Amino acid sequence: MKRLVPLIIVVFLLVAVTLVSAQDQCAVLVQEAINLVADTCVGLGRNEACHGYLRVDAQPQQNVSAFSFALGDIVDVNEVASLHTYPLDVATQEWGIALMSLQANLPDELPGANVTFLLIGDADVDNTGAVDTPPMQSIRLKTGITGTQ
Repeated sequence: MKRLVPLIIVVFLLVAVTLVSAQDQCAVLVQEAINLVADTCVGLGRNEACHGYLRVDAQPQQNVSAFSFALGDIVDVNEVASLHTYPLDVATQEWGIALMSLQANLPDELPGANVTFLLIGDADVDNTGAVDTPPMQSIRLKTGITGTQ
């Protein structure tokens, strides 16, 4: 049993070194991706999406004829029907990152605040809104449950 203790310690240290090395590689890959997104999406404006890192697919709306969404492309979100970023592929060290800047109405904020979304690996966004649809109007509804009014 006393002979096994040093062997167990050596095996434990080898596993620990391997885990630390893998974490360092992941940190380097993440930093590289974030730096590329920062460089390629510099001109991102309100209600726009940017193809920030390697594996991102976007499908255009039906009424959009000329559509490109390659690395570094910035498009109006009203032209995008769906957006998909791919998960990390460890073998090729590729994954997808997209950046979106959208006008949003948030609680406790001024109306029309600009919100930045960072879509990282295996994320899907579908544009379910219609461009020509006016915003919902509030109405006051009185029912005649207790009598006619």
